[in-house]
Amino acid sequence: MKFTVENPDEKRSPYTGMTREHWIGISHFFLEGIFEHVEKLEDPIVILRHETKVSYPQPDGPKWRIAAERFEGLARSFLIAAPLLHNEPEAAAGGYSLKEYYSKQILLSVTPGTPNYLLRVEEIFPEAQEGEMAFQHTCECASLVIGLSICREVIWENYTKAEKDRIADYLSNFGHSYTGHHNWRLFNMLILAFLDREGYPIDHGMMRDHAPPEWGSPRPPFSLITRGTAGTATAIYLIITVRGPFMCTDRCGTSGTAMKRSRT
Repeated sequence: MKFTVENPDEKRSPYTGMTREHWIGISHFFLEGIFEHVEKLEDPIVILRHETKVSYPQPDGPKWRIAAERFEGLARSFLIAAPLLHNEPEAAAGGYSLKEYYSKQILLSVTPGTPNYLLRVEEIFPEAQEGEMAFQHTCECASLVIGLSICREVIWENYTKAEKDRIADYLSNFGHSYTGHHNWRLFNMLILAFLDREGYPIDHGMMRDHAPPEWGSPRPPFSLITRGTAGTATAIYLIITVRGPFMCTDRCGTSGTAMKRSRT
């Protein structure tokens, strides 16, 4: 089965012919395929694999890698579901309400004691390899806050205060943790910006330190936009063009703490 662009509008979209309606349609298409692997509402999204030697988790790998696989399934499919939910709050896939599924799964994933719990930084460290300080969870937390921002009125705003606090505490755990000396700083920035916007305390000095100096100029150099992976470029685009929802407030300081975090 493949997605076909019917009635393309090459005037509005000369390269693909795809309009807003087509993008909504392809979101349904992808999610229907993803949810073929979900048997009940409580199940995490784990896509069928055809090898175990290259991709993770591997048979002898640590437990946190298994959690990372589930986190990728949740967060990355949510990047497809969130824009769809913003346009169609009652959208479904595989017979499941997407609003109900993601609301439930996000909460289960950050709640200790549930089968879907994804672990915190301090629970991952004991299984980490020597010198391993940054983890895939940080990237997925960034994807999660992008999705929560896009369909904020459908999912985030319907959580109770206690549920929001639980999710925010989990996000803060990774947002304030060690990150890589490269584009991963952006993941931490997205997490912290979301928390700041929602009224949760963050280390504003860390937020400031993660930002490259070029971002302070009115016109960041083109190399900044194109550097790194396509996913990173997309996130940079979000930060630059959607400054209001994603950037932290002007309370950010300059304490120089971003890269000084350790296991202790």
